[in-house]
Amino acid sequence: MNRIVLIGNGFDLAHGLKTSYKNFIDWYWKDWGEKLLHGLNKTETDGLCSFMIKDNVEVLNWASVFQGWYYRRENPLIPWNVNDVIHLVKENKDIYTDSSFKENYGWQLENVEVFDEPIEAKGKLSLWEYEMK
Repeated sequence: MNRIVLIGNGFDLAHGLKTSYKNFIDWYWKDWGEKLLHGLNKTETDGLCSFMIKDNVEVLNWASVFQGWYYRRENPLIPWNVNDVIHLVKENKDIYTDSSFKENYGWQLENVEVFDEPIEAKGKLSLWEYEMK
């Protein structure tokens, strides 16, 4: 039987590693900003989330949205900030279909077994076998 045991001991955070949920989601949206800035399709997806430009929006792809075809800037020579890109897209639902933007970054666990007592794992910094009672 395969089991996943989730252990949070804070070792990674204590050593300054950027492994918190906030770090992940910040990276994730920054990556999406880059995808949309340079996207060559009207639909961009990554398996967790997708953005599909509405049919009535007359642009070639996501890259053209930010090259002045849809959003115009005072100075087009200044590069876009990826955080601004995501903010604009998420706030302006007139450009993409509602059904295309789904934030599915959460996984539903099935058959969860909660232990009554903590599992002694101190000092076990690798894979290890634990006998289920």
